[in-house]
Amino acid sequence: MLDALAILDADANCLISRTYTQNLFPLVEMVRSFKSLIRQNATGVPVLSSDGIHYIFIRNNDVYILAIAYYEHVNVMTILTFLYKFNDILMSYFKTKNLSRDLIVDNFNLIYELFDEIMDYGVPQLTDTQILNDVIKLELNESKEKSEDDPFADEINSSILKTTTNAISWRPTGIFYKKNEFFVDVTERILLTVNPDKRVVRHEIHGSIDVKCYLSGMPMLRIGINKLLQEGNDKFFAKLHFHQCVELPKFTSDRLISFIPPDGKFELCNYALSIRSPPLIEVTEHEFKVIDNQILRTTISIHTNFRMGAHLEGLVIKVPINLDLYDVDFRTTPKFKTRQGKVSYKFDENVILWSIDSLSGDRSCTMMSQFRLNTPEISESKPEIGMDPPPKVTKPQFDRIKATVEDDDDITVSQYKDIRIEFELPDITLSSLKIEYLKITEDLLNYPAFPWVRYKTTNENYVYRL
Repeated sequence: MLDALAILDADANCLISRTYTQNLFPLVEMVRSFKSLIRQNATGVPVLSSDGIHYIFIRNNDVYILAIAYYEHVNVMTILTFLYKFNDILMSYFKTKNLSRDLIVDNFNLIYELFDEIMDYGVPQLTDTQILNDVIKLELNESKEKSEDDPFADEINSSILKTTTNAISWRPTGIFYKKNEFFVDVTERILLTVNPDKRVVRHEIHGSIDVKCYLSGMPMLRIGINKLLQEGNDKFFAKLHFHQCVELPKFTSDRLISFIPPDGKFELCNYALSIRSPPLIEVTEHEFKVIDNQILRTTISIHTNFRMGAHLEGLVIKVPINLDLYDVDFRTTPKFKTRQGKVSYKFDENVILWSIDSLSGDRSCTMMSQFRLNTPEISESKPEIGMDPPPKVTKPQFDRIKATVEDDDDITVSQYKDIRIEFELPDITLSSLKIEYLKITEDLLNYPAFPWVRYKTTNENYVYRL
């Protein structure tokens, strides 16, 4: 239970607040006390206490979201969860990930409405963004006049108000679609880090099951996943988190995901697991060779480790050129050679960009490039006739400056250069996760529904260190 909720700027000055109980001193004094505490908070802990008053806060950009509680036994984790949910609501309304002072001040009417809806007497009540959008009709920095196209835009559906007190608070009643469809996207994002000695430091899957629900009434869905139905796979998922709509007792008993879905888009569950299989895209060779102090020749070879029938799409390999180690003469056009895709040089990132539109499984590809280097003979040669040539375009050597001021002499610039890979592998999940069973029932309307399931594996942070 909270006594007050406030939003502060970067200097801990109160922008907007709401007091829910009469247990506190004037809120101005509480904010002033928090301001002095935050200056002394060198460790950055999100919970501060003074004179029996607890200050729980999170930060988004240059804005603090602060909860104040005057109780001996405060459930800090519950309050933090609520604050992060409130932060998500604000980001959803403002359509940005970074909150700012101007956004808060310019939309104080909207935020006061949110204060009233999300909490009653200090107890969190409603944090579902979709239902809040139906309850709160204030627009973001726009005219509050009624639209001619929708004369009932400011009227609130009475079923929404009933939903807030029902057990199923995430789905209002009275939803109707002419065509009832249910889309499921199983997406797995790969995190891979390989050291220069080809030792895999990190190889993980961050997966999610995302849903788009366009079903009428109050449907009940049951989904069966092969990794959950098979015996002996209890430890398959290192982390598994469900949406609040999932009935956990039924999942524990029959291993089926049973739920009444929210309307529209939502994440049904997310999971994480470590894997020991070979990387989907393996860099088998990366060589940087200087020939006669005049030519830099690079060779990059890759191999795909998945079945031949599948195809990668949008494969992009970024190979960095360390200009602190190689003095490249960009007056001479670089040369590239490959049998697969296209190769170019991106000057703003100083990387070789190797792009392949489509690549099948169990294939090997090689790309070679050649750069002309500046030599002492070239740099010291004098022009024969005419005016002096224009100076060579150079960039500030920020990496070199940074290396000179590092206290740790063992850290070198080359350690910060990585080969980064971007890709998308449709119709396949690296973990072999598959939806084996999907059933949609609506006892009252008894309509036919059309479920669609799609699989995809993509990169999240796919790195080979040089």
